[in-house]
Amino acid sequence: MEDHEIQTLLADLDIRMFNPAGSFEIFDPNHDGRITMPEFVRTLMKLRGDPQKSDIITSSVSLFALHNKVDKFQVTLLDNQSAVRAMSQRIGCGSDLPPRT
Repeated sequence: MEDHEIQTLLADLDIRMFNPAGSFEIFDPNHDGRITMPEFVRTLMKLRGDPQKSDIITSSVSLFALHNKVDKFQVTLLDNQSAVRAMSQRIGCGSDLPPRT
């Protein structure tokens, strides 16, 4: 993305790259190490123009939902850990488990 010709082409398409170093990850959404033509075109279309307030709100809502899912997963994991600890203590092998933090 340091190529002046590429920067000019992107500017002509109304695309501003604020983090050129992270561009590959943006264009490779499935992280397979390749950028197909459909991925390339889809990403260019999404990058055109200035960000809108709705784009920021959508990202914020998605991040909040992801945070809630991670919190629920953590609670489930800790509950399962407690259940395993209780079962192992009942059968006499609980001393090998690390203490709950």
